Amino acid sequence: MLPSDGNTPRPTRKPEALSWRIGLLTALLLVLLTPALASAHAEYLRSDPPANSVVQTAPEALTITFTEPVEARFLDVTVYSEAGQRVDRGDTTRLENGRQIRTGLGILGAGGYAVRWRAMGFDGHLVAGSFQFGVGRPASGSIAPDVGRNPLPEALIRWITLVAASGLIGGIFFRVLVIAPFRRVNPSFSTQLDVSEDRVTETCWGAFSVFLAASVVGIFAQALDAGAGWPDLSRLPDVLFFSRHGQLWMARMILLSTLGASLARVESVANNTRGERPGNEALRSDIWWKASAVVGGTILATMSLAGHAGIADPVPVSVAIDWIHLTCAVIWVGGLLHLAIQALSPSHNRPTALLLARRFTIPAAVTGAILLATGLYGAWTNVPSPSQLTDTEYGMTLLAKLGIVSVALALGAWHFARLRRVPDTIGRGGHPPLRQGRIGATLLAEAVGGVAVLGAVGLLVSLSPARAVIQAREATVFATTPEPGSTNDTLSLSGNAANYLVSITLTPPQPGDSTLTIEVIDSVARPVDDAVVEVRANLDGLPLSERPLLARKAESGRYRLVLNAGPGRWNLMVGVKQPASAEEFATFTFSLPAAGARDIVARADAAMNTLTSLRERQVIEGGPNGPSDATYAYVAPDRMEAQDSSGTLLIAALAQRFERRDGEWHAEPWPDPRGFRWPAYSFSQLASNARLLGIEDVDRRPNFAVTFADSQSVRYTLWIDLETFRISRERMLAPGHYMTATFFDYNTEIDVSPPDLP
Repeated sequence: MLPSDGNTPRPTRKPEALSWRIGLLTALLLVLLTPALASAHAEYLRSDPPANSVVQTAPEALTITFTEPVEARFLDVTVYSEAGQRVDRGDTTRLENGRQIRTGLGILGAGGYAVRWRAMGFDGHLVAGSFQFGVGRPASGSIAPDVGRNPLPEALIRWITLVAASGLIGGIFFRVLVIAPFRRVNPSFSTQLDVSEDRVTETCWGAFSVFLAASVVGIFAQALDAGAGWPDLSRLPDVLFFSRHGQLWMARMILLSTLGASLARVESVANNTRGERPGNEALRSDIWWKASAVVGGTILATMSLAGHAGIADPVPVSVAIDWIHLTCAVIWVGGLLHLAIQALSPSHNRPTALLLARRFTIPAAVTGAILLATGLYGAWTNVPSPSQLTDTEYGMTLLAKLGIVSVALALGAWHFARLRRVPDTIGRGGHPPLRQGRIGATLLAEAVGGVAVLGAVGLLVSLSPARAVIQAREATVFATTPEPGSTNDTLSLSGNAANYLVSITLTPPQPGDSTLTIEVIDSVARPVDDAVVEVRANLDGLPLSERPLLARKAESGRYRLVLNAGPGRWNLMVGVKQPASAEEFATFTFSLPAAGARDIVARADAAMNTLTSLRERQVIEGGPNGPSDATYAYVAPDRMEAQDSSGTLLIAALAQRFERRDGEWHAEPWPDPRGFRWPAYSFSQLASNARLLGIEDVDRRPNFAVTFADSQSVRYTLWIDLETFRISRERMLAPGHYMTATFFDYNTEIDVSPPDLP
């Protein structure tokens, strides 16, 4: 045990060269392992023209709106025609609200256009994306999507920075909040505390080196990402001087230099007051430790300003709470790291370390309580709904962080209970020593938990907050201004909401802006005019939007709204609520883009005309001959067999017509000299006012349901297989004539042979 009379001089401590080598090695590893920065937080919200939309009037400019402000100097928008010609004016500017950018366009003709864009958010994250729009018609082909950026490298840099900040700034606070007060009330431990203070200073210098290295690597990586990639650092001046993130980084480096000077002054005072008793010149270093703590707290404030809090309204409140949260985390984790180093050091007085740990229980308890309170506020601002905890990367990372925090806090509570029982005389005899090795190991375990929490924090800072992700998702569903579609096709679906019959019609059924008409009738077929009609939507695999869109009353029993939906399979939930009645819901599922009804019919014609064999059953009701039921077998190119419910059998083959009547075959030439030919399916040529009714199952397979009329006002409905585009069912309605045809046995072995005649 070291002497405790406070009179034994300490040897002059030499600078810890190893800590600088560790910092330099860390910087080198980060440079080698770090690619471009991670995905941004200024999420794409919407554009005008909308992504994947078709507009009838060529726009003069393109506007993109983000969920958060973007930097004015880091904007890159290009627009190309389908022929590969660039059609933007290259004059991208940021609008006054900071969340919108605008690019002028040349004279656009009919056709498709591809847009690629890049921007930097106020928090220093870069974002990029691409989409298409059409003028007069949909864009043909597709645009290669931008490769998503991996958030893990940036999270690694931020994690190392936070751990280093805990070792550096947390160590300074550990000396101010734990060692200095303990020295004042226990002057007999002066020599042991001198050793503890030396070890804290050495650790702070090592953390200083790592913090500096990680900060430099981070800003260089950001400059590379803003430019053309390695080794292009031409955007470094722009990042440093013309971005909010870069300006805060420079302020942090100035503060870090000030902190280094303050620590150097601490060492100088300590070395110049060797052997002096507490209360005299040795206490001069207190002012420099406190000054270092103030500078360290200011460094943490620049980190809060550069993160999510710096752009979350209200900014002053968000930044203040985030700074308090970050400072408490650094004090807690940094204190644990320094305690673990003190307790596990073979050359240190472990009883003194236990007494320091007991002294640390109060700051740890206070910071833990503040961390819980401020953490709940941060979770509420960034994850406003519990459902977002499981359907966003940010939410799931936050859950993981909360789990680690729970374990660490439980271990901290155990330490609080154990260490509060450590007697003051443990270092001077009179009490049997506690199991110091176990305490040191568990302190290290709690410190490791704190470091893991900082890793989760680093990843959270590198991910878009759940509120921004959900806002961007909802923007793909809902829009405020309709744009006329390029086609008269509609998608119509019907469903029940309790006693209500709800029918929806989407015009056009294409990605982008569409008009959604909702018709509601009650159980006795009366239009419902006094209901509140709301719509929620989602893509398959994502939750329904929490923010419903209210449909406005139109004609009697009809309500309308504008839906902006991207491509994919969509689920719609329509809520209907009348006064004094409970809200009832009808659900619908459809895919966008839904092919145009006429195009679907044309593809069905082509699919049917390329078959080699087919069976068809026709059921006819009404007509001059009354109801009938007949089955047909077709074999390409020139054979057919038909048999009706009366037993009549007809075969077409060899340009002859063979009919069996009264048990005998009768042969005569086919009316057409060329003989029978495979039926020519040409519904698309006679179809007018074609509409897509929706997707329905036929024999457990999904089919397009398409309706149209011909020039004689005969109404047809076809069910067309989604995969093969073969017609599964046909329904024809004419005055006094109603027929349903079912098709089956496509391309099977069917034998149609002429009878053997004498």
